[in-house]
Amino acid sequence: CLILSFGSGVFGGVLAPSIFIGAFSGYWLGEMFNHFIRIDPRVIALVGTAAILSGTSRAPFRSSIIIMELTHSYQLILPILLTSTVTAFTISTIKEHAYFSRSLLHKGIDISDKRFLKAIENVRVDSLVEYIKPIGENMTISLAIKKLLSSPTRYLPVVKGEKLVGIFSLRDLRFAVLKGHVKVKDVMTENPFAVPSDATGKDIIRAISLLDVNFIPVVGRDGKYLGMLNVDKFMKVVSTEYSAILKASS
Repeated sequence: CLILSFGSGVFGGVLAPSIFIGAFSGYWLGEMFNHFIRIDPRVIALVGTAAILSGTSRAPFRSSIIIMELTHSYQLILPILLTSTVTAFTISTIKEHAYFSRSLLHKGIDISDKRFLKAIENVRVDSLVEYIKPIGENMTISLAIKKLLSSPTRYLPVVKGEKLVGIFSLRDLRFAVLKGHVKVKDVMTENPFAVPSDATGKDIIRAISLLDVNFIPVVGRDGKYLGMLNVDKFMKVVSTEYSAILKASS
């Protein structure tokens, strides 16, 4: 199917092969079931297309929307959504790390290499945490901007007491413009992603696969803000460890 898709000159990445496989497989199954149950094979073809696309992309809702928009089969929204969701869930259960592996490969990280995994285990995460001074949730936007511009990060942690409650970034300013004179808590991103202070190297790699950031907030088990993990430094240390392992094995 890949050869046929690329050979035809159609640009589609994994989209075209997924649609091709799903449609033809679904129609074939529909023809088989049609001998026992009266059902239109074209319906199974559409549902099958959404299922294969969802399994390939790990995005059931987006896959369902694409198929419904392409075919204008909005009356089949429930079976398409249900099949796409079940397929994505089943694949994520069987291959739990498939999504993370693919996302990391786009960033040049191959976790299928056992030597790389060993390099990650040798890295002490706590030694790479930098204390980026947080701002309070009641700080004014004008003062928060000054703090942000003088910070080495593109975003600042927001605390209430000592606990991390949000992240403030430049993109949050658009909401500040719409709302007028407001405080940080009115525009910040609440309940931000953070890693625990005892996170392992594998935990950080998993976080990197989900986020496209240079710093990741680090918190204690009680939610207390401890600092920010410098992703660039983490990757440099991992690269050094990986190089050392390669030399030792050669």
